[in-house]
Amino acid sequence: MGRPVRGARRESPPCARGRRRGSSTSDRPRCPGPAAKPITGMLLIVEDADAEESFVPALVAAGFEPRVREGGHRMLRTPERDAHLHVHGEGAGEIQDYRDLRDWLRHDRADRDMYAAKKRELAKKEEWPDMNDRAQAKDDVVALVLAHARARRAGGRAQDDRATT
Repeated sequence: MGRPVRGARRESPPCARGRRRGSSTSDRPRCPGPAAKPITGMLLIVEDADAEESFVPALVAAGFEPRVREGGHRMLRTPERDAHLHVHGEGAGEIQDYRDLRDWLRHDRADRDMYAAKKRELAKKEEWPDMNDRAQAKDDVVALVLAHARARRAGGRAQDDRATT
């Protein structure tokens, strides 16, 4: 998986920046605890995610396959499905969401445990009608974790409302 990413980055426009995205991956957990799926989630930040001609050809040449095309967001994956590369344009709100979630889960054990429990629960389900359904099934927990992270970043104290999820 690393070779295609490195190759694509050599061919990417100079504004492109890459980051590992997820809270957990199979090879190196970004935060201790969450149940890892065998997929590495990555974030590529480009000037304009809708300007596919500036980055998709290099990623396809490196072995990635386009999978999702939404306004301001593209997702490509490897044929082995062991890496998902999410592409967003500079300034997209999702970029900070990914960072806040990752950083807070590294910091707060209770939220990390709650998030991991949700992921384990969802992992028991074999089939999902749509690829977005699994992600959406975590929305309540992700929203709560992000609220805690942002309260802390703003200098406040995160309310302990975990029992409601």
